Amino acid sequence: MGYGQVKDSLPQKALQMAADKFPFTRLFNVEQRYVAPFNYSSKLGDGTKLPEGKVSQMHQTRVNANINFIKNRKWIFSAGLFYNYMYSETEGGGLGDTKSDLHYYATGLSLTRFSTLFGKTAIYSASVIPTGGNDGFERVTGMVSATLLLKADATTKMTLGLLGIIDPSSIVPIVPTFTYEKKLKSGWVLDIILPQRIFMKKDVFKEGRLSLGTELSTTNFYISGYNGSSKTYMFNQMELMTGVTYEHCFSKHFIGTLKTGMLYIPASRIAEINNTFDDYEFSAQPDPSFYLNVGLSYKL
Repeated sequence: MGYGQVKDSLPQKALQMAADKFPFTRLFNVEQRYVAPFNYSSKLGDGTKLPEGKVSQMHQTRVNANINFIKNRKWIFSAGLFYNYMYSETEGGGLGDTKSDLHYYATGLSLTRFSTLFGKTAIYSASVIPTGGNDGFERVTGMVSATLLLKADATTKMTLGLLGIIDPSSIVPIVPTFTYEKKLKSGWVLDIILPQRIFMKKDVFKEGRLSLGTELSTTNFYISGYNGSSKTYMFNQMELMTGVTYEHCFSKHFIGTLKTGMLYIPASRIAEINNTFDDYEFSAQPDPSFYLNVGLSYKL
């Protein structure tokens, strides 16, 4: 599954509202990611090992927007839009010498309900997410979540919940969620959103914020004509990015972001659309590589 995309951000928005997290206050965001060349090993679904290869070029452009249509004390009805473009060049190995231009689109409609459970604030969310790629619309997936606000005061915020993913190709269909934010006397803030990220944050200069830590995301694309087949396949990649992030407010509404560090990919697979994650045609294990993200966002 994907974190930081429409199909991930809509249920996570409920968690972020409860924890008053900064990123999801943004109406519009665009970012460019560059990844340094890296080697990879690979195998087929039957376990056959393939020669090692190299990804000599890779860069992505990601654009997302979140719009609230209805927002009151009990309900939020919102829409999310996400677009991802990736260009890559490979040399040798299981993918051969290729150049790829891939596009991924997702639109999500989300309904969030605020209530009480066991005397505490409870947040319920459901999302419907149509997605598509180079050949247009492909399928509809969904998500549901339930979150309980355990604590919220001037220094500590904590939630606990469950996230359900309605997608047969999802790596994990049900995910426990946990958020914890603690303001320390040193000025640093411990910011934990599991399974999405673990950060230490601190305001720096007059309009900046520095974050150190690790975040989890995914990259998904639809692929047609893989190995000469007429079927549609899904490229599904889990990513861990560990490094430093600097954010700077240029005005009341605009925020610039710079991220850099090491990218680790624990799972990268190609499977027929709607097959389970373990029923794949091709699997790769890339070496860790350096990444650089540059972004600009607009917030209300």
